[in-house]
Amino acid sequence: MHINFDRFTPELSGAEIKHLKTCSECYEHFHFLNDLYIEAKTTDSVEVPPDIWANIEATLPRKKHLFFSKTYLAMAASFLICAITYLSWSSYQVKQQLELVLNKNQQLEAELSLLSSQNLYFDSLNLELRQLENELNNVNDAQQKLEILNKRRLVLVKLIEIKKGLDNAYTI
Repeated sequence: MHINFDRFTPELSGAEIKHLKTCSECYEHFHFLNDLYIEAKTTDSVEVPPDIWANIEATLPRKKHLFFSKTYLAMAASFLICAITYLSWSSYQVKQQLELVLNKNQQLEAELSLLSSQNLYFDSLNLELRQLENELNNVNDAQQKLEILNKRRLVLVKLIEIKKGLDNAYTI
């Protein structure tokens, strides 16, 4: 067992004195602490010079101002937020416009299909229009949707021409 010198006092108990006679490590440690204790008691108190902090501060390395890096970081963050907001808003607008176009096309198709026809060509165009609508519902790629919408537009133009009588189609 070693002596605990955390609360050092120069007076030791009998068990601690016996331990010091057998343990050289504790003996050396005790005498070192005892010498420090005696020296601290005999030494006069030291006055700290009033300009000590100025001397210490002069030896410390200068801290660089981070004004510009903080400013650039703030500008980059605000630009990023603006860009993300703009892209989100434009994506939302494009999505809304695409939905509006699809709804208008579906309304026009519904109106055309409600009109009674006796024309075989008109009926085949209506069938093609329904097939294009099914393809449009099954496709997720924007490029393919545009191609299908262009095909639908051409079929709808033909249907409108038939209804106007510009096709010179004969009905049965």
